[in-house]
Amino acid sequence: MIYLAGPLFTTAERNFNSALAAELRKILGREIFLPQDACADSQSPADIFHACVKGINDSELVIAVLDGPDSDSGTCFEVGYANARGIPVLGVRTDFRQCSDDGGLNLMLSQGCVFVCQFPSTDPGVSAVSIAAEVAGRALDILRA
Repeated sequence: MIYLAGPLFTTAERNFNSALAAELRKILGREIFLPQDACADSQSPADIFHACVKGINDSELVIAVLDGPDSDSGTCFEVGYANARGIPVLGVRTDFRQCSDDGGLNLMLSQGCVFVCQFPSTDPGVSAVSIAAEVAGRALDILRA
């Protein structure tokens, strides 16, 4: 199983996560754990937390969407927790704001990822479907290593 971490508080974020997860399922043929699905059942905060931690524990890879001037705090926790458990993390950054050599990421995030796929484009043709192909290729490389 692969855990897909990312912000999930806006419709746009949830739609991107869902589209990326669906495409990754098609390409990789693996189950994708999507935390927003755990939240959809209106469970208690403690239940959601434990479901997400179990999802990470049961995964062989975490794919983390790291967009924004400061990545989502929940995603940051998931990246750190995966690292502590020895689970590799593949970062995905679609944010075109490049603030530094590491693509605008906090040092702990950039170094906490085995690789960060960068898609810093304002091209409206870039979509979750087009992003998934490169992310899937990198994910397979990591899983084979």
